Amino acid sequence: MKNIGSISAARRKEWDRRGYLLIEQALSPAEVASLLAADGDRLDDLRKGFPTAALAELDVPVGSWDELTRGSGRLERFVVPRELGSG
Repeated sequence: MKNIGSISAARRKEWDRRGYLLIEQALSPAEVASLLAADGDRLDDLRKGFPTAALAELDVPVGSWDELTRGSGRLERFVVPRELGSG
């Protein structure tokens, strides 16, 4: 998945297995998550729409950015603002 928005820029950074926060500008977060996720319980919900302030957590079991490909991850969590309590 070469040269897809911030992902190509992120590959230049040192790999950190703890996680990586990707703030996407070239593609929408829904497009990036849809490209990376092969499955997940809420993948269909994500593909229907990604509202402002939504969160998508993906598990992408790769050892380096060079191994990142379409469908290499799983959508672990998708949360939209209306699902959060007004605490």
